[in-house]
Amino acid sequence: DDPMRCRFMKAIRIARSRYISILDKEAISFTTIWNLFQIYLILVGSKKAEEEEPKEGLWSTYTAHTHTYKELDNNDEEERKAVGVILGGSTSDLGIFDRITTRESSFPYELIEKALSISLEDGWAASEKDRVHILNTIVGCSVENLNAVPPTRHGKYEEFNNNFRGSFASSVAALQNAVTESDRGWNKVIKAFSKGAVRGLMVLDFKSGGIFDGLTGARATQLVAHLPLTIDRLHIWNAEYYGIEFWDALIERVQQFHNVKELTIEKMLVVGEDGGQDVGLMLAKMLSTNTTIERLNLWNTDLIGTDSVEQWGDALMKNNTMTELNLKGIGDDW
Repeated sequence: DDPMRCRFMKAIRIARSRYISILDKEAISFTTIWNLFQIYLILVGSKKAEEEEPKEGLWSTYTAHTHTYKELDNNDEEERKAVGVILGGSTSDLGIFDRITTRESSFPYELIEKALSISLEDGWAASEKDRVHILNTIVGCSVENLNAVPPTRHGKYEEFNNNFRGSFASSVAALQNAVTESDRGWNKVIKAFSKGAVRGLMVLDFKSGGIFDGLTGARATQLVAHLPLTIDRLHIWNAEYYGIEFWDALIERVQQFHNVKELTIEKMLVVGEDGGQDVGLMLAKMLSTNTTIERLNLWNTDLIGTDSVEQWGDALMKNNTMTELNLKGIGDDW
């Protein structure tokens, strides 16, 4: 009766918490409590796991979808029958954002929309007994109390729902389609985006012809204000046409990050009469008290200039965490 002793638990341990969901066209598999429970064990983990320290898992979702894939390097085309979303990209993507974008962009957006409405507590099972046992296991009930009536709301449900929805909202397919959505659709995606627990590198490239081409200044500001707080590295490119509100939101969000280690700002200019040096000093002030960023890269940007070098030096002298500062094409050289 204990879900933690079911056969799939052995499979999860053997697979070292790596899990692939094969999704049907209606996303029905995401509405079953057993499937959601298995994903829960990957995304959130469980203190009841038999391992001494449950490992952070890897979850990917694939679906049957015929599409034409165009190779990034040489434009060779290949007909493919399936497409997947993998947080951080697949091994074949080599961690390169453009490769991830090219591969994931064909993932059906309608499946992402369905995923954003999934709630663990609403999952169904052929056996009501199974549903009760699974929910009680998730909220931390002992084996002796698995038959109790499970709560209708719980922090563990919310934690899973945020991680689950955030995993999809952080995908290239979600963000590029949300750009053309109504305000209601856009807000639903960025809300889920902000509450996810995405780790590793987050890349936002605002280049012309890219996934954020056509994004308004207001939405670009909302996007950076809703970045997941759990990311380890942030790389922002080509935001050359956004005003002070964008930079205010970005700097404030970076300060809120839980554990970001690296910040890269590249090919970005500040729109306005005062140029980028005033905004750069806002960034420097934030960095003077920041306790997580170890590496800062400022490439081809006007955030530092001859009139602000001294203030930047004073701010960085107050920072006890940063160990590396890389500058290229800044100020008058840009």
